Amino acid sequence: MVRIENSGHVKGEIRAQQIMINGSVEGRCYADSLSIQPKGSLRGDIFADEISIEKGGVFIGQSQLMQKAQPPVQAKITPLKTAISSVETENQPEPLNKNVK
Repeated sequence: MVRIENSGHVKGEIRAQQIMINGSVEGRCYADSLSIQPKGSLRGDIFADEISIEKGGVFIGQSQLMQKAQPPVQAKITPLKTAISSVETENQPEPLNKNVK
């Protein structure tokens, strides 16, 4: 957890599970949860799952909610060569003149 108190000033990037700002921050913040408290100000970008700004708090910038990672999807991958070979065999046209010598 990172906490910037009302006399604190940070210029740069902050990465933490939880960020509480009651001072001044200039830069990017990455967190699961970010809170700008009544005397806090943030000029920069927020990348977080949860964002709250209390009355009196100031935010100037852009924010993007980051959804927690979803479990990977299991997929069956067929090699391209095998897939092409089976399509070529199944869709072969009949010879026009079977009995021509």
